[in-house]
Amino acid sequence: MKRSIPNIITLCNGLFGVISIIAILNNKISFVPYFFAIALLCDFLDGMVARLLKTSSALGRELDSLCDVISFGVLPATLIAYMLNFYDNIPNIIIYLSALYPLFTIYRLSIFNVKFYNLSYFVGLSSPMAAVFVITIFFLNQQWFLPWYLYLFINLLIAIFMVLPLHFYNFKDLQKTNLGKVILITILLTIIIFFIIFSWISILIFSIIYLLISLLLENKKVKSKISTKL
Repeated sequence: MKRSIPNIITLCNGLFGVISIIAILNNKISFVPYFFAIALLCDFLDGMVARLLKTSSALGRELDSLCDVISFGVLPATLIAYMLNFYDNIPNIIIYLSALYPLFTIYRLSIFNVKFYNLSYFVGLSSPMAAVFVITIFFLNQQWFLPWYLYLFINLLIAIFMVLPLHFYNFKDLQKTNLGKVILITILLTIIIFFIIFSWISILIFSIIYLLISLLLENKKVKSKISTKL
């Protein structure tokens, strides 16, 4: 039974991803952030629980990827298509371009499982973080209503970041010590508080900060390697 607990949590990730998609199809958009947050939480907890119970397995890794495709691939694509439907005089083919997004997610997760699973950082923007970007931009665009080509370009750019060979911080080191866990919880609480006060703009700002810091650290690492070779 103990070995099944992480897998059950992982399946809950996929479950709430599917529920989110059903909510979109039934025009219940206001429920999506809550269902997505639960899926995101389950995706964060399954690995942590597996490490605590020492029950990590190849099956768990495959389940995690399959559920991530739903919650962080198909769900964002559904949101993108939903938003594009609100633009007037837009060819249907443009709406179908949102189907490209999950392909990047699938490819990113496949590469991660084959090459980068045991690394202390993400190679390419993680699919959950990319989905956070997509969902944040979706709800902000309800206010901004960007031109459709700009909205689509931003989302496809996010998808491309998932497969770029850039290094992104994965927070795993914070899960190894009590101090790190306190720091991680503090960060999460700070984000929640700012979200309550400032809504989606705060999530966008935090996400951009994470992206920029990761890119700066990557650039620093590249320069360090070049200096070492010289």
